[in-house]
Amino acid sequence: LNCFMEMYNRVIFCTVPPEYFCQLDARGYRRDAHERKELTQGTVEFVAPADYMVRAPQPAAYAFLLDVSQRAVQSGLLANCIAAIKATLDDVRGDERALVSIVAYDSSVHFFAMRPGSSFRHVVMSDVQDPFLPLPSDLLVNLSECRSTVDELLDALPGMFEQTIIQDTAFGPALRCTTELIMNIGGKIIATYTSLPGLGIGALKQRDDGRTTSAEKEAKLLVAASEFYKEHALDCIKWHVSIDLFVAPHAYADVATVANLCRFTNGHLHYFPSFDGGRDGGRLQQDFMRSVTRQSGFEAVMRVRCTKGVKAHAYFGNHFLRGSDLLALPTADCDKAFAVELQLEDQQLSATSVIVQVAFLYTTAGGERRIRVHTLNLPVAAGPGELYGAVDSEAMAAFMAKQAVDKSLSDLKLQSGRAFMQESVVNGTKCHRQLMNMVALPETMSTLPLYALGAIKSPFLRDGSDLTIDERAFLLHRAGNCSIAEMQLMLSPILYPLHSVGQGNNWGAIENGGVTLPDRLRLSLEVLTPDGIFVAFNSIAVWIWIGKSADPETVNEFFGTPHSEQLDGALIQMPNMGNDRSTRACTLVSALQNLVPFSTPVLVARQGGAVETKFASLLVEDRTLAAMSYFDFWQALGRQVQ
Repeated sequence: LNCFMEMYNRVIFCTVPPEYFCQLDARGYRRDAHERKELTQGTVEFVAPADYMVRAPQPAAYAFLLDVSQRAVQSGLLANCIAAIKATLDDVRGDERALVSIVAYDSSVHFFAMRPGSSFRHVVMSDVQDPFLPLPSDLLVNLSECRSTVDELLDALPGMFEQTIIQDTAFGPALRCTTELIMNIGGKIIATYTSLPGLGIGALKQRDDGRTTSAEKEAKLLVAASEFYKEHALDCIKWHVSIDLFVAPHAYADVATVANLCRFTNGHLHYFPSFDGGRDGGRLQQDFMRSVTRQSGFEAVMRVRCTKGVKAHAYFGNHFLRGSDLLALPTADCDKAFAVELQLEDQQLSATSVIVQVAFLYTTAGGERRIRVHTLNLPVAAGPGELYGAVDSEAMAAFMAKQAVDKSLSDLKLQSGRAFMQESVVNGTKCHRQLMNMVALPETMSTLPLYALGAIKSPFLRDGSDLTIDERAFLLHRAGNCSIAEMQLMLSPILYPLHSVGQGNNWGAIENGGVTLPDRLRLSLEVLTPDGIFVAFNSIAVWIWIGKSADPETVNEFFGTPHSEQLDGALIQMPNMGNDRSTRACTLVSALQNLVPFSTPVLVARQGGAVETKFASLLVEDRTLAAMSYFDFWQALGRQVQ
């Protein structure tokens, strides 16, 4: 299939320009096959003809919606966001056509009109029940033409709200107005959010009393409290607008409700609980800048096609499904992943191979309409042995985990997701035993039970009251659209001995363009020694565990203080103390953080300390109050398979 094909009465015709014609060779292949990438490569891209354009390609538009309430100002959120915007203006995608708008909100909505060569004009809109744009123009401007005015505005913003005492916010009205600014063009809204909005349309109420949460209560709190944000997201899809949301709350903020803005528009949700500008500002700026400067496609749609007899049955990830098989994506980028479940239409597949093709139509930031086509030709296994020998356990586990997240949200029970993971690995193992008449799993599937147990104990599915409702909602969102590599880390975190760095080894050293890393340790308390320091990473956070008998000199070398008890529960920036071991430890931690595209905090847990249980939750091979150990899980798996 390619962009030149059309279907009439279920018959596919390929109409191509005359110059595409070519004679065939003796084998029946085109003589120029090796000269045409679309005939030899699995991924090709075409410049889309006019038939694939509903309208002329629009310029890339970025609208910054900034919370300027007292909390946002005092925490340093506003200052860090402004610093990030300033740092990105020279690298905004879209070249000289790029458009920008800056809107602020507290109990009112603040607009800033800008014209080339003149100062900005501040206009306040206070009608939060029936919000409107106060000016017909000058609110969305060409960045190149108005760069000096934009810079002037960014310099002035902190002082304008420095003394504010306004705490309540009108996020809903501000969001609607900002969307109206770019609805005729499409683009991206990058918004900040610090607290429950209590004013105007989209106002939310306190639902979480902070007490111990039962499974039933938690399930209710994970359901959106208002349809406003989902409905607004669906409107954004029609207007080709996506939303990236930076949530930096000091208390319950109902992430489960506002996350729908990102979920349906293929946006990204960033979560910085108890945000402190001095401590968390660097991470926020890193993520904010990436949101603006990464390679992105606009006004995109995606479709998956398969060989006759196979169909795309279900889709997972941040998207809106238009019709039965068209994914509507206002924007798309390399930090999102989609999973597609294929289904056989007949019990018997007669084909010897199955072709899966993904067609992705989008507009570049530079204004060019393109079609990217991925084609994969998969052989049909001759027997179960060949099938099981080709299993990719990491991809399979990631796919199952995304299904479990979807099931948990649809059934309103996290237990449904955990049960799904266990049933899936039991059924897969049972089928293998029946078809192969073997008890032992092949090497390609040997890690699947560990990944399944890891999902059951993962932060997005595990039982327990140590997570806030907002944290749970964020983690479910993150798991729903993360890559296979990120999901693998969530299900089976990395664990290294940090105290051994620089002791007769080259761990943490940069060699041949990469960082030398130690061998991974088992995820069990059994490998943790009281005199050791260990580092773990699950794609969400870096955890450093310090044994109660750890050498104070080593602690001082790494952290600048010999007193490990002062570090317990701290969120730190890994300091480089200037010595070789510290430099290598920092390099190792950075190498872990670079495994994922977004910033991750560094947290410290001391043996016997207040937060050690949170670190222990990463050790998926151990027994917990709510879940069995890896050994017991294997035993239970064996009994259920028999």
